[in-house]
Amino acid sequence: MENIFRLVFILCLFSFKNIPNKVIKPQKQLLEPSFLDNRKTVDSLKKIYGSETITFDKWDKEATDSCLFVCLINSTIIPKGFENTYQFKNIASAIKKVLVYPKNYKSIYVIFVTKLILNGKEAKMHTAGMEVFSSEI
Repeated sequence: MENIFRLVFILCLFSFKNIPNKVIKPQKQLLEPSFLDNRKTVDSLKKIYGSETITFDKWDKEATDSCLFVCLINSTIIPKGFENTYQFKNIASAIKKVLVYPKNYKSIYVIFVTKLILNGKEAKMHTAGMEVFSSEI
């Protein structure tokens, strides 16, 4: 009986030895919408706001009433204050006009994000943002 416990113990040790010590986190897949103009409007917005890149995401691939997130990363021009609300609405409107399926989104959330590398790790800070409802544009 004691030999069986030793055998089970040794097998457990070998099985734990084969487990990699690095945990691999699954990457979040961004669900970018389809555009009528092959992203020309997105590229224009990127130039206007001096963005490093513009990314998109939404809650659910199958949702038909989802909120579309438009993230302008490391922009040199960032709207500040309530007087610049029209800039957020203009960005949301420009994006909505070129979406293949604009009715799939109840709102568009425009977010300006600053991305930094701190101690070798990526950090993102939300610097400005506004949700614009489809009924407003």
